[in-house]
Amino acid sequence: MKIAILSMQDVYNFGSLLQAYGLKKTISQVMPDAEICYLPIEPNASDNSIAEKAVSHCEEDKRNFDKFFFYRFVNKLSNKKQNIKFQEFQRKNFIECESSTKVDVCVIGSDEVFNCCNADTWGFTTQLFGNVKNANRIITYAASCGFATIDTINCEMQKRIKEAFTRVSAFSVRDIGTEKFVKALTTTPVEFHLDPVLITDFEQEINAVKDTIKIPDNLCVIYSYHNRIHDTAEIAEIKKFAKAHGLRLVTIGASQKWISDMLVLNPFEVLFVFSKAKFIITDTFHGTIFASKYNGKFATLLRKSNNNKLSDLVKRLSIEDHVISDFSELENTYKKASSKERVNEIIENERLRTINYLKENLV
Repeated sequence: MKIAILSMQDVYNFGSLLQAYGLKKTISQVMPDAEICYLPIEPNASDNSIAEKAVSHCEEDKRNFDKFFFYRFVNKLSNKKQNIKFQEFQRKNFIECESSTKVDVCVIGSDEVFNCCNADTWGFTTQLFGNVKNANRIITYAASCGFATIDTINCEMQKRIKEAFTRVSAFSVRDIGTEKFVKALTTTPVEFHLDPVLITDFEQEINAVKDTIKIPDNLCVIYSYHNRIHDTAEIAEIKKFAKAHGLRLVTIGASQKWISDMLVLNPFEVLFVFSKAKFIITDTFHGTIFASKYNGKFATLLRKSNNNKLSDLVKRLSIEDHVISDFSELENTYKKASSKERVNEIIENERLRTINYLKENLV
């Protein structure tokens, strides 16, 4: 059997890479004899011509010189090194097949494969919604719309997605917002499953890299999009909190203009660092996954742009006590007990549901 995964494996983001890797690893456990490859996302000029204006997460500071000028210069070099790490991981782990290669099953997911309003290089393409011509059968796994909703896309986009959805035989989503989106455009039943990063066992991969990294006892990880934490008041609150507890602030994955220390890592090293950090501050979906699964001492900030998917994750993992609406709440969250044990109990139960879903829909 030949199985293709249509996912976000080309994105320079730890969550995107780990979920794509994790989905393949999980599928290979269910179908050990299957040949698994990744399909590249194909831009579609006809589809994209009707799309609404996309939105980007980038919060780049446009000033050429200020008190963070040196930090930005150093981080620019670190970002280049990090991109090389991303590329190395992609070359090693993601074997892509030609779009014309016939496959028995195409699995679309996970990550924001249904986010047709995001500022990605491929834009809006119905391929991500089931318009995969070289697949005999198409299913999804833990797909997400991100911040997109049925109300944010125009009638022509809805029409094209509805048509693409007719080719999908089984729908799996990871949040209630995506369920509402899918149900508005198809009558096929929809199931909920956790992101592949949660249900995949990365212990072997982590053990292979843990001896190569030294982690200080007072590490506080900042995990966010590039320069998204840029508000003066937010920065002041984080610095005050870190100083009060003697924590060393580092950023991972993307630079923040006010932090000079950015760790350049591969995806498995990131999971190890998260497991050893004293505390984690994040405002992202996968940052919350890394922190809850591997650490348990963290704070997650809900923003308007991530509330659609992140609030749902928080409820599913029962980690509401780690959610903050403002960085002034860090102190209270820091005092909370680790949630790692209860989160991993939930993961174990959900892993069984994932295996059953894949067994039922891949054969």
